[in-house]
Amino acid sequence: MITSLKYKVPEVRRPAIPVMGRAPAGAVPALLEGLGDPNDQPAIIDALGRIGGGAEAAVPRLVELLPKASPGVQVKIYGAFAQIGAGAKAALPSITQASKSSNADVRSAAIGAFARVEQDEGTRLPVLIAALGDADAKVRQSAAEAIERMGERAQDAVPALIAMLKNDGDREIALDALREVRVRSVPQLLEMLAIDQPEVRLFACERLGRMGREAREAEPALRALGGSDTDYVRREARRALGRITGRR
Repeated sequence: MITSLKYKVPEVRRPAIPVMGRAPAGAVPALLEGLGDPNDQPAIIDALGRIGGGAEAAVPRLVELLPKASPGVQVKIYGAFAQIGAGAKAALPSITQASKSSNADVRSAAIGAFARVEQDEGTRLPVLIAALGDADAKVRQSAAEAIERMGERAQDAVPALIAMLKNDGDREIALDALREVRVRSVPQLLEMLAIDQPEVRLFACERLGRMGREAREAEPALRALGGSDTDYVRREARRALGRITGRR
């Protein structure tokens, strides 16, 4: 199959490229040779990404392609960096620069790559939090998904995620992230109870209930929600109160 990549006839060469993504790292040199043909680049970049960490040797060449690459090819390159992971650390300067691109698709792909390549969580999290405020929904989603993977280590992202709850288009992805982060701050959960959205209030009630007596500060707000028009919010508010007060 590697030999097929050396054929000059596209009809012979191109069908072999996707298969190379399932090949071992030894296929990387042959794939890199084919990057000179712009028509082959997208498929080769995809194949390198599928090889994953074994394609670390391809990172410098992929970085070289970025300045002249179309936005679509740039997106593929950053996607490959994400799949290569920590092995693509040499690309971090390019990834960081692309996270500020005027093209939203490129920004989104760069944020996704940054989240996978940057191994220092103290460096990673502030960049992801800033991306939660991006003007484009794709970028916000990319950042929220990365924060979701960080779980409880991403507590500093909670204020920005709460702000996203107020946007209909962002609410679901923000809640998904908050579930994994596992909010432990009563004031932050009270802020969520004040958002007039049943699914947000349900989540906050559930978290407060699990905190038990540590959440006594939330009793007045939960009592008020005991009269909610939404049946499942009303039930969960009463259940949380029972756990907090010990009167189940």
